[in-house]
Amino acid sequence: MQLKYHGFRDVVLLGTNIWNADTFFEAVGDYPPRTVFPVDFYADNPAEQVQGFVAAYEEMFGALPDYFAAIAFDTANLVMHCLSEPGLTSKSQFVQTLKTLRYDGGVTSPTSFDKTGECIKSLHLLGVTN
Repeated sequence: MQLKYHGFRDVVLLGTNIWNADTFFEAVGDYPPRTVFPVDFYADNPAEQVQGFVAAYEEMFGALPDYFAAIAFDTANLVMHCLSEPGLTSKSQFVQTLKTLRYDGGVTSPTSFDKTGECIKSLHLLGVTN
């Protein structure tokens, strides 16, 4: 890691959710400095709905789910939730339902949308110390 080569020792790195992967730790070896990175899904989250998803995913695919599996799962459930709304008969009603929805049943984090359609999610901060 170049930070080690250049003598950086007591630093805290702020990263992205892609750092929550084994490949990150393989790349940095025994020198992960203190790191902090935001995630909206991690398989070790003790929440009951997350652990149920992780167990079902592992049973079906023989591996831990990653961020993309969790987002796909939540997206499919969010769409099904919207489609189950009584009286939903058009694309514009579906879009309106999405705009006003707060979906708390996901494995990532509660999901809602602002007035421009931007997704609003809560994040967890994970950290690594060495």
